[in-house]
Amino acid sequence: MVKSATEWAEKQVRRSLEAADDYARGVQNPERPWKESTIKADAKRKANLAKAESEGRWLKRIQSKDEGEWSRKASTVGARNYGPGVKDAEDKIKRFAEIQAPQVQALQGKVHGMPDVSEDDRKNRLLANFEGMKKTGYK
Repeated sequence: MVKSATEWAEKQVRRSLEAADDYARGVQNPERPWKESTIKADAKRKANLAKAESEGRWLKRIQSKDEGEWSRKASTVGARNYGPGVKDAEDKIKRFAEIQAPQVQALQGKVHGMPDVSEDDRKNRLLANFEGMKKTGYK
């Protein structure tokens, strides 16, 4: 007999919580290097993505979602994990900033050196900043 939806969900949650240490050990000792495996799977990923796109699956899934449920999850689970997630990425953020900051500083110097008298001056400054940021790779 198939379990009820409630029993099914409870069992999955219970087993997932119990398996957290096993999951961590698996990540620390993978069967294959994740990066190599991911690169090898790129063609499959692209094919699956193209198929899903051609079938309109992404849009259908989004249209089937409940806005209230999304909002509740984002404001509870998402908010609870946001700060720790950013904290965990601190080294990555620092590496990015070490590359990006000098480029942004140079761009600021250029933009601040441009005339700022007329509306056209301000448009030119805005466009120079926008185009300059695109060139630095910042999105």
